Amino acid sequence: MNFVKSDPGVKCLSVAVLLIAALAQLTLADDSPQFRGPNRDGCSNEKNLLKIWPEAGPNLLWSIEGLGTGWSSPAIADGLLFITGMDNEKNGVLFAYDLAGILKWKKTYGPEWTGSFPGARTTPTVDGDRVYVVSGNGNLVCFDAKSGREIWAV
Repeated sequence: MNFVKSDPGVKCLSVAVLLIAALAQLTLADDSPQFRGPNRDGCSNEKNLLKIWPEAGPNLLWSIEGLGTGWSSPAIADGLLFITGMDNEKNGVLFAYDLAGILKWKKTYGPEWTGSFPGARTTPTVDGDRVYVVSGNGNLVCFDAKSGREIWAV
C-alpha cells in the first residue's frame, strides 16, 4: 500500500504515536486501551512521573511514517500499540505495533470518511483479546488483537 506522506494528519499521527510510546516505555505505563485512557477520563494513575520535563523533551525511542491520513489516538494494551490511518485507496487501516515500534500486523477495515477533513478518526478500543474500530462511515469491525484476524464486521 502507498500511504499519503505529505498530509498534515500523518504528522499528527506520528507525534501521537511517539509521545504515547515514549511515555509507555519510560514509565512502564499501564495499558491505555481506549480513547482518553482506561477510564475514558483523560487521567493517569501512574506514579513517579516527572515533575518537570527535560528542556529538550523526552528521548525519542522510535518513529513511524506511512500511517496514512487521519487523527486517530493510539490505544495500548498487552504490549501492543494500535492506531488507524487512511490509505491512498481511501480505506481505513488498523496498525498493530509492539512497544519497540515493530509492525506486527495491519488490516483494512473498509472505506473511510472522505467528506470534510477526510481520514481515519477512530481510536481503537481493546477489550481482552479483541480490538474494535469504527470508520467515519459507520463500519464497525472486530479483530483478534494478537493476529489481526477479522472476527466480524457490521
